[in-house]
Amino acid sequence: MPVTSAKEHLFIVICGHVDTGKSTTADRLHYDLGCLPDLEVEQLQKEAESLAKGSIAFAFYMDRQKKEQEC
Repeated sequence: MPVTSAKEHLFIVICGHVDTGKSTTADRLHYDLGCLPDLEVEQLQKEAESLAKGSIAFAFYMDRQKKEQEC
């Protein structure tokens, strides 16, 4: 199979019960890898704080994605 990208792909599966931090973990990984722009992170933090949920700001990114909502 020919490689179409110079970047390697790594598939990760995160499993867990409801409200155990799956989205937060996935989004933190996206952030640490540079996949989330700083402006996006700032907006997520503001939204989380306005809902008194500042500790789960990263989860808002994953939870908003269309693929996540379809499951």
